[in-house]
Amino acid sequence: MKVLVEKAVWPWKLTCRKCESVLEAEKTDVEYAWFGASYGGDRREKEYYVTCPVCETDNFVPKDLLTQSVKDAAKAYQQPT
Repeated sequence: MKVLVEKAVWPWKLTCRKCESVLEAEKTDVEYAWFGASYGGDRREKEYYVTCPVCETDNFVPKDLLTQSVKDAAKAYQQPT
């Protein structure tokens, strides 16, 4: 199936949860990785996030912004492990 029209929510404007810098993220800024108990959870989950260029804090992308094109962009830029 092809997506003909996608909800335009990108670029995404956000405030960093640590340094409170106001940022604008592009789809290509999104990465994904496993996060776990060190981030306040009790199990590991794969999360999509952007990294603040000021303080290097990970800011999670809200699930409602995770369109297929965002997920595809994150996978394209993921470093091999």
